[in-house]
Amino acid sequence: MKLDYSDYQPAASTVRDHKEAVSGASNPLMDVCLESRLKIVRYLASRVGNIDVAEDLFNDLWLKLQHADNVRPINCEGYVYRMASNIVIDHMRREGVARRTKQELEQLNALDVGQSITPERQLIASEEVLRMKKVIADLPNLSRQIFFMNRFEGLSQREIASRVNLSPTMVFKHIRMVLDRLSLEDSD
Repeated sequence: MKLDYSDYQPAASTVRDHKEAVSGASNPLMDVCLESRLKIVRYLASRVGNIDVAEDLFNDLWLKLQHADNVRPINCEGYVYRMASNIVIDHMRREGVARRTKQELEQLNALDVGQSITPERQLIASEEVLRMKKVIADLPNLSRQIFFMNRFEGLSQREIASRVNLSPTMVFKHIRMVLDRLSLEDSD
């Protein structure tokens, strides 16, 4: 079922706040964003399926554009829509991580933990955790940062590469090296 947001109108106070923020500023991206506000929010809503979330994502876009003073793309509208699309992708990625975490927690809660965890298993598990912590602590700082961004923040190798000014191949090699060290330690 395709949702139709063609009758959507933003709250007057929200539009007024955005117009006041633009008055006196010379940022063509913010001008395009304000002029196309309804279309952008409808576009976001069609991607995420919720008008309230779309409004929040539009506000995220607005905040990012406020810090894009020096950006002067040839096609401002295309640039704004690309930013909106990237914000949706980031939102969906975070939602996916949250959903998977929730499912894993529900699965763990569904287990009969009282019968499956013996003192011996607890000791073995705590020793494994300590070994892994030691391996991670002994890693070079950059490798540790890349590993955490990938495994705990859910960032892609390309996103990490842009954050740490490395190629995606080098990011992959750092992650592979960490995983190799963890598996070597685990096999000892």
